[in-house]
Amino acid sequence: NTADFEILDADLSKDGEFIALSGKSSELKLYDMEEKLEKGFFLEEDEIFSVKISPDTSFIAASGKDKIYLVSRETSEIKSSACENSGAQSIDFSPDGKKIAAVCGDGITFLSVPSFKEEGKIEIEGRKALSLEFMRDSSLVAGFDKGILSHINTLNNSIMDFTGKLDFSAKIAVSDNGLFAASTAENQIVKLWNLRDHKLMLTISTDKEPACVLFGPEKNSLGICLGGNVRFYPLDVPDLELPPAELLRKMELEAGMELKDFYLKTLTSEDISQRK
Repeated sequence: NTADFEILDADLSKDGEFIALSGKSSELKLYDMEEKLEKGFFLEEDEIFSVKISPDTSFIAASGKDKIYLVSRETSEIKSSACENSGAQSIDFSPDGKKIAAVCGDGITFLSVPSFKEEGKIEIEGRKALSLEFMRDSSLVAGFDKGILSHINTLNNSIMDFTGKLDFSAKIAVSDNGLFAASTAENQIVKLWNLRDHKLMLTISTDKEPACVLFGPEKNSLGICLGGNVRFYPLDVPDLELPPAELLRKMELEAGMELKDFYLKTLTSEDISQRK
């Protein structure tokens, strides 16, 4: 297995060389793509809800129940910042790596890198932030309670809501080309969203609750976390532009089974070679 704990989140480095895993453990783990553990970092948490690798792979950001963290990959120095109310459930680096956004309390907090000093906050009346991910233009895709998924312009804080219901516990991922998003759901499904027209385009059933979802950096492969495992499926941009029914059939052919019945296995060396 890629981890000896239940995985709650995973992130691939932009260069495709490393994967970071967090979950029901105080240890944050960084692996190379041959599944060799490069480093482990122990945080003051029983569970680590979210993890992200900075664009230049110099830092790892993580969120727990009461704090958010910035870890230096080279020196292992760990900085932390208290998080109000319910704690941070989601965290991400800006595309230039100079800023971190974290779900903290009811809103979204921004911190500078590497000082880890707070720079500002977005709070929307009547909404509680649950999850977020930066897009390459530094805007945010954010999930809120009441099933709302929104696109936020961080320059003027303007908001555009998506058509389609987001599940309460959703984790969000945005493809590198900025055209598509994916989200997990409570009822054993993964949702694919079109960021161009802000609409839900496809719902995929799984046999267990997906803890996280992520896009691969090169082929827009879709990774899904179940238990202690992460599995990647190729989703090239032309695939995502297929009609939803055709895309689902293509994914089932590549998975070798109906997706509503599949069990996601550990990423193996064979999987890695097939992706290259």
